[in-house]
Amino acid sequence: MIQAVLQDSGIPLEDCRGQGYDNGANMSGKLKGVQAQILKANPFAIYSPCASHTLNLVGVHAAESCQEVATFFGNVNRLYNFFSASPERWAILKKETGCSLHRLSDTRWSARIAAVRIVASHLPSVLVALEGVLDTCNLTSEAKSEANGLNNYFKTFDAIVLLTVWVKVLQCIENRNLILQTGDISLDTQAANIKDLQEEIQAIRNKWDSLLTEASLVAQAMEIPAQFRSEERRKRKRKLMPDERRSEDETECSAEQAFRNNVFFVAIDSIISDLSARFQTTATLCESFAPLLRLGNMSEEQIKATCRALTRTYPKDLTVEFENEMLLLKTVYNATFAHNLSPLQLLNAIYKLQLQSIFGETCIALRIFCTLPVTVAGGERAFSKMKLVKNYLRSTMSQDRLNSLALLSIESQLARKLDFKDLIKDFATKKTRQWALTGV
Repeated sequence: MIQAVLQDSGIPLEDCRGQGYDNGANMSGKLKGVQAQILKANPFAIYSPCASHTLNLVGVHAAESCQEVATFFGNVNRLYNFFSASPERWAILKKETGCSLHRLSDTRWSARIAAVRIVASHLPSVLVALEGVLDTCNLTSEAKSEANGLNNYFKTFDAIVLLTVWVKVLQCIENRNLILQTGDISLDTQAANIKDLQEEIQAIRNKWDSLLTEASLVAQAMEIPAQFRSEERRKRKRKLMPDERRSEDETECSAEQAFRNNVFFVAIDSIISDLSARFQTTATLCESFAPLLRLGNMSEEQIKATCRALTRTYPKDLTVEFENEMLLLKTVYNATFAHNLSPLQLLNAIYKLQLQSIFGETCIALRIFCTLPVTVAGGERAFSKMKLVKNYLRSTMSQDRLNSLALLSIESQLARKLDFKDLIKDFATKKTRQWALTGV
């Protein structure tokens, strides 16, 4: 069926060298997913998971890593639902805060940073709005219980600490997510950004004391005691052997230490470990194309070994000549090309200098690497163009017209650069009679 669809679209399946989808089992499943079916028909169409969806899953799992964090995000969403349930409550919120709250979304992780940032930056005003709703609005018993519960929760030091932490964590994730969704990055840029994100999250993990100090200052300004809700938690004592004494370290831990170990470290470590595990495929792909990415830092033996491995991966595209080309490229690289070129820049530089006859298979390898998909988020958003193209005014439309209009809408940036005179001339040449009559 997949082959039939590709044939109808004019795309030969044997020319496919990469495929990318979200992390849904129906698309990326290793046994029955679309990528597995395509790999059966064409083993050279290497699967690359969508970086944006993978990063989204990292955040979603971190938000469910422990009960306290799940409760925190649940209350942030309940806060939006409470105010949005009534125009009167929303008007009070707008009057006190001057802004709007946002709901959470598991599919769009950027919605979480928007929701948490608003609550963190306007927490005193949000609490005033809650009290105003309780005083002025005619609420049901359920609504009063909801408002009192939200008011009591966000007046705790636990909520302030979590707001302080998650604003920074979510902002780091959102910054990398925006970079990954740009249209001209390759897998090596993705791998570098994910590595930097891990280092940023690790730096946040090491700044617990400064984060706690920042949260304490916010609590002090709001006249909230800088104390965690949990009382002194007794550390679980290990059973001692008959001739064993208990060490000084096995003492009771404070509420702060319990929160740090059981909430903060658990959530941050979940993000760091998931970043390593979920982006392992990208790291493996970059390692396969190491001759193109780290040519200057590799020895001659390393270049030969990696080139032979890549040739075995793409036997239809690369031969033993690829190894000789890469060795020659390493010799002339510094004298011919600028330093630290990306794969796409190197490919363009080879064609600009008209060296493709010398580095023919190198160009093939570069084109394969540059076409491996990084993210499909932009492609999925293109489906929203359908409701703009085929609306109620265009109730009947042929398939060819629909495809053409959708393509023009999706590639609008390129379409705006086209010369209309050339388009009119091409259209007129197909209509020979009109061309002869008008003489345009």
